[in-house]
Amino acid sequence: RKSNFPMIIVKGHRQRIDDIMTFISQHALLKKQGIVVAESLKEDTFEDTYIDLYKCKDKTYGITRITIYERSL
Repeated sequence: RKSNFPMIIVKGHRQRIDDIMTFISQHALLKKQGIVVAESLKEDTFEDTYIDLYKCKDKTYGITRITIYERSL
């Protein structure tokens, strides 16, 4: 039985977050309209989409980048 989470928070370097984002999307771990909050270094950049996850916000705060994705309907 799969669990669907309304929000998932991930932290780490770019490659790890890329892998996690793909895993979350492939295994439908996020509820529809759920969000993923990714915290990384400000130098890291991410894809606009990961299958059904779409980037909706990207901000830097000091040395930290926060990128938010939402699962499409």
